[in-house]
Amino acid sequence: MAEITWADALKESEDPANRDGNLWAQCFAEADGDESKAKAAYVKAKVGAKPAAPAFSPSASTRRTGRGYCPLCGADCDLDTRFCDSCRTNGISPTTIKPFIHPKTQQTTNGPQVFKAAKSRGTYVILALIFGTLGVHNFYIGRFGRGALQFICTAALGWFVVGLVISCIWAFVDMFTVKTDGAGDPLS
Repeated sequence: MAEITWADALKESEDPANRDGNLWAQCFAEADGDESKAKAAYVKAKVGAKPAAPAFSPSASTRRTGRGYCPLCGADCDLDTRFCDSCRTNGISPTTIKPFIHPKTQQTTNGPQVFKAAKSRGTYVILALIFGTLGVHNFYIGRFGRGALQFICTAALGWFVVGLVISCIWAFVDMFTVKTDGAGDPLS
């Protein structure tokens, strides 16, 4: 068989009537339907030293197929690739599960995703009305230092009416001014 030049292979890839049907189908499938990538793969296969492997060969059956995700940036990629086009990282091992990218830190997490439910503002106000002097409403939203201080103020000074008055005023002010929980997330 005569050796084919790069220019001849390019002309052949651009003319559907002259293409090798099996080779074109294989290149088109490996390029996931992207015609320009398929043409490039076709030219490489035509000019390359060895012919393309048939679809039933052991090397093709052991290759991972399908789409996956880059474990670093979460971009869509082939499962058998080792290079991410999106983050330009070499030596990756794509996963079938899309990694979670934290919106604040932009870091990926491959583990289970934990979603935190927002604390209810209504529950907070009701707890402040009923148990406000004990600081229960602050414990509910994760402000443990404030809750402990309110409890200590009521317990230590409660025998004298002063502690109860201070804690009641404090709980009343908290009902109208506190808008976030202990982590800084807004109350729903």
